[in-house]
Amino acid sequence: LPYLNGERTPYWDSNARGVFFGINMKSTKPHFIKSIMEGVSFALRHNIETVESLGMAVDQVLAVGGGLKSPVWLPVLSRIIQRPINTVAVPDTGNVGNSIIAGLALGEFASVEEATRQLISIDRTIKSPPSEKYEKRYLHFLGLYEDLKERFASYAES
Repeated sequence: LPYLNGERTPYWDSNARGVFFGINMKSTKPHFIKSIMEGVSFALRHNIETVESLGMAVDQVLAVGGGLKSPVWLPVLSRIIQRPINTVAVPDTGNVGNSIIAGLALGEFASVEEATRQLISIDRTIKSPPSEKYEKRYLHFLGLYEDLKERFASYAES
């Protein structure tokens, strides 16, 4: 579970904490790194499913900055969330976001969508096939929080 400082969506639980599950004596640093990538990806999928349960479709994800530019993480993320991942050609998307806000304020763009079409171009798309292994692990991921939420609360009180 990737909750190092609580979890906001969808649980709104400030007591939730990070958990490595399934480790053993053969677990190595790369296993832990992959576990972190998987945990964050499972949490993103849970958030996507929460948004979709409210009637909004999420057909693709735009990956920007940091670790999401990883050639290792992106295929794992795509496989877990079962959606294509698009990366952008612009290295500093924070500045692009600022440009969009400024352009909207100055009337240069009629909408965020128009600004996005003009300022952001897709560099590449990663689409990985679904994985039965990750489906099973996702169900474990969802169950782990449910199994531990009372422990998180009692631990926070101690």
